[in-house]
Amino acid sequence: MKKLTIGVVALALVLVGCQLFYLLDPNKGSLFLMMKTTTPVVAIGAARSISGPSGARTLTYGQPMYNLYYIFQDYVYPDDEGVVDTGNLYKLLFESSQIFVNRRIEAAAISPTAIASPFDFGNSVKTFTNAFNSIEEGGGNYDYTLAYAMNGDTVEACYGYTVREAVDGGTKTQRQIFETTFNEVTGDIALDFCTFDDKPIGTADDFGRRAYVEGNMLDHSFFIQFVTGQGSPVVGMGISLGAGYFILCQADTTPVYYRLEAGATEGNFEAAVGVTDIGLLTDPDGYAAAIQAYLATTAFDTRKLLPTGLDSFTNDGLLLLP
Repeated sequence: MKKLTIGVVALALVLVGCQLFYLLDPNKGSLFLMMKTTTPVVAIGAARSISGPSGARTLTYGQPMYNLYYIFQDYVYPDDEGVVDTGNLYKLLFESSQIFVNRRIEAAAISPTAIASPFDFGNSVKTFTNAFNSIEEGGGNYDYTLAYAMNGDTVEACYGYTVREAVDGGTKTQRQIFETTFNEVTGDIALDFCTFDDKPIGTADDFGRRAYVEGNMLDHSFFIQFVTGQGSPVVGMGISLGAGYFILCQADTTPVYYRLEAGATEGNFEAAVGVTDIGLLTDPDGYAAAIQAYLATTAFDTRKLLPTGLDSFTNDGLLLLP
């Protein structure tokens, strides 16, 4: 397999929504590309652009399948900037790739050191060999943190940022942390993500979000758990491309299961009918039964625990470096 190239393709600094990144070709970056060949990607309606997600799209906010569709709809930069947020898997992967690909060049070599994530994902603490913190002086807008290690062809990394923005007569603070392991040779990828938005207009508008994804870009198998605010977790697994299918579960008090074919379109999502009895599904690979069993595990409970404030992150969201 031809290895993907990690690299900076432009030197200009640009403002991307409310995050400042080096400009990166949106079609480059291992995490972004690997995940888009691992998990389902639903093509967006031609009507959607930077002007907003309405227009002639058939699946819209408020419809039963919209929340599931929103997680997996394609993210196209720059058209979707300011339209799609990190409730979309590929938006958060785009941000993740931006940070890792461009900021890793600033990480200095360190003695192999076990460094805990600023947010406790419930994972074991990893050992890193390169790291940096970038704190904008004078209470500036952007702080970055990153640590990584190369173990053969496997990359392990923990990184994130805090951004402060003047809105509504106060300061909105957004904090994000990613923890990932990926291997471009084997195609394996795993990602933990969390974010918290602290808004000045009241705690009722604050929210946390988490995602866990793992899979393989070569056989297109995947597993995902995604949860935002007070919403019910979404759990899914199966095959995203080629021959196969996948099951998505809206893990309410009474879980609802949906079967979709690999390569499902927006129309397929709109037409999907949920069932509470998994025996009604055509599921020869047993994905629904596996999800049902997973909902009773500690892993499910741990991955649905959301950050409740900026203090859910240690050290102001920065890695504690040697």
